[in-house]
Amino acid sequence: MTRRAPSRPALALLGAALGLALSVPDRAAATPADALGYGARSKAMAGATAADAQDYSANYYNPSQLAMFERPELSVGYTHASFDLESNSTPSNVAPVDAWMFGLVAPGRIAGIPVAFGMAAQLPQGFLSRSETIRESDPYWVFYEARMQLLYTSINLAVMPIDGWSVGVGTASLATTTGGFQVRGTTVAAEFNRSEYESQLEHQIDDTLVSTRYPQVSTSLALDALKFGLSYREQAELDTTVAASLDTVIDGTIVKIPVRYDVVVHSVKMFIPRQLNLAAAWNPKRLRLEIDLTWYDWSSYQSPVSSTRTEFDADPPDGVTVDLPEAPNTPPPEDPRFRDRVVPRVGAEYTLPLGALFELPLRAGYAYESTPVPPQTGDTSFLDSTRHLLSAGAGVKVKGLDPVLAGGLRLDLAFQWGFLKDREQTKVNGDVLSTGGSLWVASADTSLEF
Repeated sequence: MTRRAPSRPALALLGAALGLALSVPDRAAATPADALGYGARSKAMAGATAADAQDYSANYYNPSQLAMFERPELSVGYTHASFDLESNSTPSNVAPVDAWMFGLVAPGRIAGIPVAFGMAAQLPQGFLSRSETIRESDPYWVFYEARMQLLYTSINLAVMPIDGWSVGVGTASLATTTGGFQVRGTTVAAEFNRSEYESQLEHQIDDTLVSTRYPQVSTSLALDALKFGLSYREQAELDTTVAASLDTVIDGTIVKIPVRYDVVVHSVKMFIPRQLNLAAAWNPKRLRLEIDLTWYDWSSYQSPVSSTRTEFDADPPDGVTVDLPEAPNTPPPEDPRFRDRVVPRVGAEYTLPLGALFELPLRAGYAYESTPVPPQTGDTSFLDSTRHLLSAGAGVKVKGLDPVLAGGLRLDLAFQWGFLKDREQTKVNGDVLSTGGSLWVASADTSLEF
């Protein structure tokens, strides 16, 4: 006799495992400098500091400038970002971001040649990294969701073999998590006066922090009031893999059937394009003016849409059949066909003397960031539009703190406001996709010069 084994509790557990694999967020987060900039002074100048960084943000914008520092410097900062974005008049769920920033510059000399070591990090408030897989049809803010949720660190070395000319090399890293979810035990079928609540199951969650490293190289040239910077950063990407499995025995009282279900979900959590920056600064006395042009290789962007691979296996006794759900395998995502872009940035700083012991630098900047996201006419809905970024800030430097702080104490504040131009697109099915909104960022740094 053939008997169809009851499997409702098992299928419920299979669905739960699949849901966890598709949507479990690896909560551990931070703000990468690539998304919002690095350091209060640089943010106040819209990131236009690659030719004349002046502080620990040189670790990110142009490591070669570390060799031009005369004193050791230790900095700590804090940044907050808030997003008011919407698509089709629906507010986004992009969460505010809070992160700590740390920086170290240690200059010195070897055989009379100026050299320097630098370190920088952006750490989240309460987390280390965060990830979340998405499906093809999910609306997704490309530059404000995953890019907000990573730990960033950087280590750099610089040397100035000729007075006024320096070179720097370093490595930056991003961290994320990979993991899995396993359920094991006995699943009781709700028949013969038995209840699924009699099931004896145990679960285990594995989570591992992993990182990827990418190099950066740069050079700087100082000619009296003119300064030039050239920097290159290699491409970086982070893959997220979440594996879920159910290894159970369905106990139908009359028969017992071992069942195994495995699902693996893979996606590209983070993609940072290779970039090349050319910068020039003019520094006549108390005024600094800088313009930066940065090329971003967004045409190499890899889709964040997840792909799924599943396997079912059951070993019923002879004469017993089991209905298993169809394996919901999905193919790798299509090429999103992003475009390269060049971002111009301009920044200005004017330093007011306030007596013999104080200085007050005033700063402003602007950046124009055209969107690399092509029209979303198909199944995907990658959300973005061209952004105008306005920034301003101020600082204060206190001198005369010898002998401990021979270089003085600095406090810097910055504010950024970004406006996303309204964008409307029509899909092939006739649906309209509109995007727009704004964001604001506030940052504060304290730096000690020894």
